[in-house]
Amino acid sequence: MKTGHTLGRDERRRIAGDHLKNADKHLKVGEIETAIEEVEKALAVDTENFYALAYKERISEAFKKKEGDSLEKQTEIDADQIAERAKKIAKEARQKSQEEARKRMLEQK
Repeated sequence: MKTGHTLGRDERRRIAGDHLKNADKHLKVGEIETAIEEVEKALAVDTENFYALAYKERISEAFKKKEGDSLEKQTEIDADQIAERAKKIAKEARQKSQEEARKRMLEQK
C-alpha cells in the first residue's frame, strides 16, 4: 500500500474521507475509541485535512462527555449504595436497641 507521502492529493483526500465516514458511523453508535482510530488513520494519510482535525476535536469532546456521564452515573450509584447501607445500619441499630430494651424489661420483672 502506498503511504500518505506517495499518494496524490485527491487520492489522499478520498481515503481520508472514507476514514472520516467510518468514524462518523462508529461515533453514532457510541464506539468512540474506534471513531478516534478512524480519524487517526485519516490524519496519517492526509495530515493537514481540516475536516479530520475538526472531527478529532468533536470526538474528543464526545469522549469527555461520555467520561463525565460515566463518572456522574457512578457517583449516583455510590450515593445510592451509601444511602442503602446507612438505612441498613440504622435499622440494625433500632433492632438492637429494641432488643436491649426488651431484655431490661424482662430483667426487671
